[in-house]
Amino acid sequence: MESLPFLSPLLLRIALVEFERFYEQAFQLVDLPAAVRRPRFQALAEKFNRSWNPVMHELPPTLEPYATRVDLQRVQMDLLLAMALAKAHHAEQGGWPSVLPPLHGGQEVLLPTALELHVLESGALRIAPREEDRRVWEAGLSEEFLEGQPPLQVIVSP
Repeated sequence: MESLPFLSPLLLRIALVEFERFYEQAFQLVDLPAAVRRPRFQALAEKFNRSWNPVMHELPPTLEPYATRVDLQRVQMDLLLAMALAKAHHAEQGGWPSVLPPLHGGQEVLLPTALELHVLESGALRIAPREEDRRVWEAGLSEEFLEGQPPLQVIVSP
C-alpha cells in the first residue's frame, strides 16, 4: 500500500465497506455453539484474507476468542445461578437436588449450559459444565488467557 499513496484513501473507503460486510456476517455466527461457530469463523477469516484490497490484510479478524470469552462468561453466570438454586433446594428439602431445575425459569435460552451435579464425600455439591463442552471452549482460547482462569466449577457446601 505504501507504493500507491494516491490510492490509499480510496482503498480505505472500500475497506470500510468490506469490514462492515464482514462484521454483519460474523455477528450472525456469534450465537452458534462453539463447535459449529469455530469452523465458520475460520472460513470467514480466510475469505477476509483473500480480499484484493491490501488494507484488509493489515487488520485480520479475531472475533472467535471474544465469542469464546462470552461463552465462558455465560457459563460462569449459569454456575452462579445453579449454585443459588441448589442452595435454595438444600434449604427447603434438606438435601441436594439430583437434577437442577431450569436455570432460566422457562425462558428460551439461546445457548444453554449443560451442567453436571456431583455430591462429594464431604457432603458438598460440585456443579460443573460437561467436560466435552469445557474442552471446546478452552480450544478457542490462548494459553495466556487460560493460565490465570479459575476452574469452571462451583463447590457448594451444606
